[in-house]
Amino acid sequence: MTKTEFQTAIDNYQRMSKNIRTLSYNSLVKESSEEQEKRIKRLLKPENYLEFFEFYYGVNSGLALADAPCAKFHLSSYLEVFNNPFIKQQRRWFRGAAKSIQTNVGNITHLKQNDELFFGLIVGKTDNHGKLLLSDLQLHLESNERYIKDFGMQMQYGSWADGQFETLDNRFFMSLGLNQPFRGLRNGANRPDFASMDDLEDRKQAKNIDLTRENVQKLTGDLGKAGQKQRFRQIMANNYIVKDGIVDGYADKYKKSKNFSIQTVNLCDKDFNPTWDERYTKEECIAIVEDSDYHTSQREDFNNPVEEGKRIKAEW
Repeated sequence: MTKTEFQTAIDNYQRMSKNIRTLSYNSLVKESSEEQEKRIKRLLKPENYLEFFEFYYGVNSGLALADAPCAKFHLSSYLEVFNNPFIKQQRRWFRGAAKSIQTNVGNITHLKQNDELFFGLIVGKTDNHGKLLLSDLQLHLESNERYIKDFGMQMQYGSWADGQFETLDNRFFMSLGLNQPFRGLRNGANRPDFASMDDLEDRKQAKNIDLTRENVQKLTGDLGKAGQKQRFRQIMANNYIVKDGIVDGYADKYKKSKNFSIQTVNLCDKDFNPTWDERYTKEECIAIVEDSDYHTSQREDFNNPVEEGKRIKAEW
């Protein structure tokens, strides 16, 4: 990222922060302290995660973060994460399934307020990508007046632009690029207890067998062994776009682990019935598929990593 691009990112952050603060303040709910306490208690139950997300970030929250109610698979995947402190979950969700915002904002803040997260790590494809993902989280911890009203002022020191920050309740958040070292991660007595691996796959890089093997080893070895003893939830949010890449390599390493899980969610079924019917209609699914070439749609919409000019194997 050049100095100009970095300054643009800073300017965009400040603009969005002001927008979120205004919108969330204008949508504050009038209620008694008893009503507020009862509501918060309800929202923090894992089975009510969708209600939590909708209240603070969703389509009816007054913010521009979502344009439709959450999907059922957003809840099922999170319940699996919440109920298993050592989960290694691959979210092979189609392009447009809200992988990043659910994982890096919704899941993180719900776990945080349930005292299930003290050191959150977001891994991006590059250092800059990781920082931009971290900025989504800081935006709401710093500016979302609905969240601040319920859980108090959040920011203590640091910034997404520097790749790390800490909140007033002593929760530490950090971003790294896949090309950065993962060993020795620690903040005081805390090691990472949550890791998001967001959109790390690259079709061109996957052709480099040695580099792919090295990246998988970093994620399963360097990062996989860097976690807190009490819990270390790991989520790989990446649709399945290429064979024998990071997604396949990660799955192969953990295939015998009782904590490993794959959740595959496609745009729609063979009859174009949408998986996320709160956001997409059948007609929209047809239009999305027909607007792409076959191979691109198979990769991005249906987690089927076929390559043009190659024979499609039955098991694919």
